Amino acid sequence: MPEGRVAAVTCHLATVCMTHHDGTYAAADNKCPHQKGGPLGAGSIEDGWLRCPWHGWDLHPTTGLPSGAYDDGVTTYPVEVREDGVYVGFPQEPAQERTATVFQTLSDLVPEDAIVPVDVGNNTYSFECHSQAVLMSGYLGSIGFALPAAFGAWAATQKKDGRFAGRQVVSVSGDGGLGQYLAELTTAVKYDMNITHVLLNNSELGKISKEQRSGNWEVWRAKPSPSPRSNGPSPTTDPHSSKSSLTHN
Repeated sequence: MPEGRVAAVTCHLATVCMTHHDGTYAAADNKCPHQKGGPLGAGSIEDGWLRCPWHGWDLHPTTGLPSGAYDDGVTTYPVEVREDGVYVGFPQEPAQERTATVFQTLSDLVPEDAIVPVDVGNNTYSFECHSQAVLMSGYLGSIGFALPAAFGAWAATQKKDGRFAGRQVVSVSGDGGLGQYLAELTTAVKYDMNITHVLLNNSELGKISKEQRSGNWEVWRAKPSPSPRSNGPSPTTDPHSSKSSLTHN
């Protein structure tokens, strides 16, 4: 990134406002603290300050603090410059099991004659079935398919003389897919459906986020609500935590 430039850069799951001023790289929250939170990455460096393009508010590029005696600044993140790029440090997030590992274990544990409805998205690509019957929506891209498909599969297993009689139903979806038909859990309870549902929670629509990151757009995802007794987690000052690499432009 050339000297004096500002850009919105996506690092892993977050989009930051990256600045390069006076030989120093800095990263801040990309949302302006005012109005509708326009992207600061579309701003500019004016007289040493990061200027919001939406209403001309000035923020210090390295501290995120506004000029004057105000407290409406933005969160900043530690930055480390290395030979292979620029690294931004984010708060350490809890480790999550890799989807492929979950599916490998699931494939080994569920019965060989089980019926496995899968949802749409990244979770679908990882399932490796042995002899289980897999239900999927094909090319329709029907997000939320897994749970209602499991209901239909369960209904088929209730026919005593059918080829699906007595078979276990194990459906799999991400949190985005389950959210589409979450209210239908009442239907499963009403009819006492014996269904196992495996939820892979990554707090985002993974396939959509991948497209957003590839287009250098901001990634939208659900964020956990802070505890009522605190202001939520604060960014770490250790640039080695949850590192993401940025290439020089």
